Amino acid sequence: MNEMGLVLLLGAIVGAVVVRRKIRDPESTLGRWYKDRIKPREKEIATWFFVATLLIWAGIYVAASKQDRDDSDRALKVFKESIYPPKKPETDKQ
Repeated sequence: MNEMGLVLLLGAIVGAVVVRRKIRDPESTLGRWYKDRIKPREKEIATWFFVATLLIWAGIYVAASKQDRDDSDRALKVFKESIYPPKKPETDKQ
């Protein structure tokens, strides 16, 4: 990762921490706004966010070339096998 990417990543992390602290502070303007507007609809917003993310990734997968899809399938298969190794057939020892 180059320096600019690292600086952007660190900036995003710091920004997220600052926003989280402001949201959790009931005395701040952002905290009151979150409590009044977002908190009551939190479950609905999370559901829509999940669905939108899933649809975006499905669109990316469908729009990808055949070779890219095959590479993705192979990578997911390797990942799955690293977590759940295939069972070897047992041989009868007599």
